[in-house]
Amino acid sequence: MKTVQWIAGHRVDWQRGEVVFGKDIKSVEPKAMAVLKVLVEANGDVVTQQKILDAVWGEVVVAPNALQRCIAQLRKVFADDAKSQSVIKTHPKLGYSLVAKVNKNPVASVATNSRFKSYSLIVIAILALAFGLLKPPTQQSPDSTPKIKQLKMLTSADEAQYGGVIVDGKLIYIQGDNPRQLSIVRQNLSDGSSEVLARELWIEGGLSFDHYNNALLFSRLRLNGAIKCSEVAKLTLDSLSVETLIPCKRGFMTTPNALNAAQVLTIYRDYQGKISLQRHDLSQGTMRDIALELGKLNSLAIEPQSGKLAIISADETQPYLTVGQLEDNEFKVLQQWPLSKELSSSNVRWHTPSKVIIAAEQRLKIFEVGNEESTIAIPSRDKLFAVINYDDRLIVELGREDWDVHSAQLLNSQKSVQSIARSIYRDFDARFRPQHQDMSLLSDRNGGVQLWLQSTQQTQQLTNSQSDVSSYAWSPQGNSLVFVAGDELWSKVVGKQAQRVNLTAKPLRVYQWFEGSAPTALLSGLVDNEQWLMEINLTTGSTRKVMKTDTQWAQRIGDQHYLTNSTDGYLRHIDLKGTLYVAEPIALTKDMKLQWRFIIGTDSGIYFQDKQQNVWRLSSDLLTIKRVGHYDENTLLMTDVDPKTGRFLSDAFKRNIRDFALLD
Repeated sequence: MKTVQWIAGHRVDWQRGEVVFGKDIKSVEPKAMAVLKVLVEANGDVVTQQKILDAVWGEVVVAPNALQRCIAQLRKVFADDAKSQSVIKTHPKLGYSLVAKVNKNPVASVATNSRFKSYSLIVIAILALAFGLLKPPTQQSPDSTPKIKQLKMLTSADEAQYGGVIVDGKLIYIQGDNPRQLSIVRQNLSDGSSEVLARELWIEGGLSFDHYNNALLFSRLRLNGAIKCSEVAKLTLDSLSVETLIPCKRGFMTTPNALNAAQVLTIYRDYQGKISLQRHDLSQGTMRDIALELGKLNSLAIEPQSGKLAIISADETQPYLTVGQLEDNEFKVLQQWPLSKELSSSNVRWHTPSKVIIAAEQRLKIFEVGNEESTIAIPSRDKLFAVINYDDRLIVELGREDWDVHSAQLLNSQKSVQSIARSIYRDFDARFRPQHQDMSLLSDRNGGVQLWLQSTQQTQQLTNSQSDVSSYAWSPQGNSLVFVAGDELWSKVVGKQAQRVNLTAKPLRVYQWFEGSAPTALLSGLVDNEQWLMEINLTTGSTRKVMKTDTQWAQRIGDQHYLTNSTDGYLRHIDLKGTLYVAEPIALTKDMKLQWRFIIGTDSGIYFQDKQQNVWRLSSDLLTIKRVGHYDENTLLMTDVDPKTGRFLSDAFKRNIRDFALLD
């Protein structure tokens, strides 16, 4: 069986034991996955309960409802239920069958996905209400804000994808990370297939669709000698040929939009920074500035039916959205809305001949001529950059920071870098799990930042906190951990529910779990708005203040002895003397330029990196130091070391990812 298959539009990763739908990643217990595998291999045939029990549990005696629990879990994962049975069907007194389609390749079937069908009427009603197609009940509060339940990812490549338009039901966008080697890609939304329309383009900004000539318009940069400028180019969709539409001149033309079959509007910025709106007559080869007094222009969209313009601009103090009509060579304002500063650089799009949409962080702002603005909240922490019409629905362009976790050999990092738990989201702060073979990491792949456990076979979510997990520490045996989420400290035994640790201080960051007379956590916290390093008895919750200090890292290395880093990143040795303490720089490291991250290895050595790409080991008695490795840009931010295997983990910033998602 393939390691990855698609069932009812859900990505099933057999190796990891996960079912993925959009941004929703659900770990499935091994027995339930085994039951699903039996049903898939039956190719839609009915499988008796006894045959499933024999295949999954063998000769092990199980509870009478063990199989039913697995079926219930699978139905929940696939948004199925016992009533609809659109994925798994129960055949009374016979067994079960899989009735959903199984695909070998991803099918971005917007029209046929089972979950999309179940929500489509709800989503359409929500959008219709938001855009004024339906009248809200008179008793509804005027402040009520429609909600979008989820995003359905349409693209998720390991390259940026942005600047998109919809043409004939297909999504066309710019793809690539190298600014001078970008491609224009067309993706079929019904089956997920894609094709490259043009390559090796130096595009500035996004795409617009010229429906008069069935072509894409975009601005591309050129070098005129040693001087950079821009021209307007056209990609004709019938012939897939790229040609220059408006030649390069001194300055920069951006956001080209077709006003009619022979005229194009652009925003132009000269080398003195002056910005104007220009009308280009392609048939006559002429250009004229359009008279308007809107301040600095940023974004432009033309409504194809009425020819109205929507412009985002800003004067010295206030950004605005302005809707107006061109009359000869002047711009007549129909309505203007003041915008918050965060919207001054947003992209504007038309939704209907009277409605304009702006993407604003995690919200969509809707502006209708003659009415007040309204808002749609988007259930994502990703930043929204643009919104596109797709029939009666919307597609958003969104982005996030992509961080990977890398593993490498201390003495050979350039040749041994491996990616751990690779995803398109932010994965960071990985640790080797003590006394075990797996690793832990923080990730926002499921919405908020939570703890995940990465083994050789799967990535399993460890925490399900209402707040982001900001720091954590393993117990020496690796069976338990302590973490900070929000303003609270939690302890957790792997496989069990987390328990809140009662303490009077506000926890900021947890550094270490060590065993003394009782399990104890070392952390920093606020007491009366002052930051303290303190020890917390995890059994009783009693607190012992160690010292008042502002630090990002600390470790206890012996009775009354601690290591911390100073605010400028250097190591300090803290020796408590009764109620006083002496903070001394480490003599062996005081002349080094260090990274601020330090790690206590299982061999009690202190490991850290310097800014000359070396990894060092400082002995626990602080008397000897040895260079033990090196790193490159892929392993820059070391987070843990395993002296036994000679490997270390690190954070690696990849890029700001941009993708497209359908509002669902």
